[in-house]
Amino acid sequence: HYTGLLEIHRGNFTKAIEFILKAIDLEQNEAKYYGNLSVAYIQSEKGSEALQAIEAALILEPENLDFIYNKGAALVKSGQLKQAQKIYTSLLEIPSYQPLALAELAQIKTKTNQYDEAIDYYRKAVGKGVNTAQFLTAFSLTLERINHLEEARDIAEKAITQDANFNLARYA
Repeated sequence: HYTGLLEIHRGNFTKAIEFILKAIDLEQNEAKYYGNLSVAYIQSEKGSEALQAIEAALILEPENLDFIYNKGAALVKSGQLKQAQKIYTSLLEIPSYQPLALAELAQIKTKTNQYDEAIDYYRKAVGKGVNTAQFLTAFSLTLERINHLEEARDIAEKAITQDANFNLARYA
């Protein structure tokens, strides 16, 4: 299992899945194994597998907030945006999850072309400290889509300030 975690951190998601599945074969009642398996599947763009893994984790630990959050991510990857939105909306009630939930809701609203709501969520997330280059770039591009060009440029500059090596072209 720990080798699987190491592979997740290295970005080797196929190997991570392989190692975590071996750990699950040895110990099926370990919720964190299924939770980590879901993360590897999410990163591998395998939404339905991620959803199965996180459901298994939630059967073992139904109140685990990390697993609930990851279920939202698995739902997004499997194209079930309305269900993911419900999960993230419920996590807004928990202060430690509020910044992440706001960020996820912003991205869901962007994917569904609800730009005004998306921008509201982006602003709230930034106000709660979400300021990675990737997030700020997504925010900037959303602003650009609705012709808020000056604010889009300001946010893009903040993204570059956060990480000068971040490849903005990926999001153009």
